[in-house]
Amino acid sequence: MKYKIGFLLLLTAFVAGLYFISDMVRITQIDISGNIHNSQEEILEIVGFTREATVLDTIKHRPKIIENKGYIARIEITYPTITTIKIEVIEKERMGYVKYMSSYLCLDANAYIIDNVKTPDANVARIEGLNIKSFALNESLEIEDDIKLALLNIYKLLKAYDLSARVIDLNYKKAENISLDFGKIKVNIGNSRRLEEKFSLMKEILSTIEPEKEGVLHLENPDKKIIFKHSIKPEETEAKEVDKTQEDKTEE
Repeated sequence: MKYKIGFLLLLTAFVAGLYFISDMVRITQIDISGNIHNSQEEILEIVGFTREATVLDTIKHRPKIIENKGYIARIEITYPTITTIKIEVIEKERMGYVKYMSSYLCLDANAYIIDNVKTPDANVARIEGLNIKSFALNESLEIEDDIKLALLNIYKLLKAYDLSARVIDLNYKKAENISLDFGKIKVNIGNSRRLEEKFSLMKEILSTIEPEKEGVLHLENPDKKIIFKHSIKPEETEAKEVDKTQEDKTEE
């Protein structure tokens, strides 16, 4: 019995000592990676740590995974050593920006609104042709179900075929006129039916068009003859007119 009491007292003293030491020993290294839209200090605030955290703090408050916070899909936290914390931020994919009054709503891959900004990222698509009456951050974009489904399918196929559109125009008032703007080339895909087939043709045809060419590719009806209307630049027209004038003078 005496040995059992002695052991319990020793164990209690050990735990108390460990508790005291852990409250004195500070975290010496916090590694944060993957955060593009949130600063390191914002990430620390989200996970509930500070630069002055002690080992005891990490024992009391030890979140494993944090999900769905604005641009953040999830945050994974690991502890490589007793005085080191590793925080990995996995951000959401950005589908595009929708203009709303004087600002832009940033949508994730599921058409949820993750931010409201004054200036959109030029490297992310603009989504046009939508009728937005109101919005709430971290909520799904309030548009008609068929329009939303078309948007989600178009985004999924753009990714699948490795295509980067500058503008996705859903043409809310006339949904038969959906178009994609790739910069020099605009593609009219008509309605949202047979999208897989249209994107397969689009990928194949775009790869054959010379980089300097500009124009409109018509894919409204894959069963009919597909037409690419080449746009003639004003300077090209002027050059042709000048050449013709010079030819007339030469003939005189």
